[in-house]
Amino acid sequence: MAYIKDSSADHTIFQNRLIGLMKEQGIKSASDFAHKLKEKHILSQWKESSIEKTIQRHLSFESSDRKSLPDTLHAPHIKAYCNFFNCSTDYLLGKTDVRSSDIEIRQICNRLGLTEEAVNAIIKMTGEKTALPTVWMMPEESRAILSKILTAVKFKDFITSIYNLNGTYDQTEEKKLWNKLEKEIGKKRLSTASEWSIKLDPLYDGPEPSQEILDDVKLFEETQDKEYGIQCKNEYDRKVLKFELHEIYSSIINEIYP
Repeated sequence: MAYIKDSSADHTIFQNRLIGLMKEQGIKSASDFAHKLKEKHILSQWKESSIEKTIQRHLSFESSDRKSLPDTLHAPHIKAYCNFFNCSTDYLLGKTDVRSSDIEIRQICNRLGLTEEAVNAIIKMTGEKTALPTVWMMPEESRAILSKILTAVKFKDFITSIYNLNGTYDQTEEKKLWNKLEKEIGKKRLSTASEWSIKLDPLYDGPEPSQEILDDVKLFEETQDKEYGIQCKNEYDRKVLKFELHEIYSSIINEIYP
């Protein structure tokens, strides 16, 4: 019984995508997967042991070309995997992140750049059979409201403010500060500086650290101060942007319902 290995984050590689799908279903081995396929009468014309060996070949395939596919991967296997995991062929092969086998949903996602979840949410709110149980209104009513919101003059400002607010949670700038210091004095000295920064308080009466350590502590604490300054600015910007969002939201409501 061969167990699946941890997959890479790169899901454009077929094996990693397949492993990820198997893990989602709690499938821990090729043997387990083969058994489940047989249970659902997929590849029913094959022996379970034969299916297991084929799956393991697909999982263990290696090539210098990371985008290549196993020679043993044929149309019946692709169809079987897609049927079992309810996904599109392109998703299985790592060509797209849109999982749906529905061509229209894939086209909408590709055209608008929206996630599959976002498109499905819109469809539920506006669909003939899904609008009423989802938002408790008729589909033509939810479509009209959604259209008014999207075409409101201030809606683009609303999106921009959310984008700016999201940026205040990005810690890239702080990471750059620490990466710069680590590059300047090295990881070991940075760790030592961190330890001495805690030790060197007014009550410390131990041995005096070297001048190099004192210099590093100074750089460490300067970086801490800069990081704190960035965090304070981000916190202030968040409050301002959240207030702006409330104002823009009110403007959109007043425009739709004057």
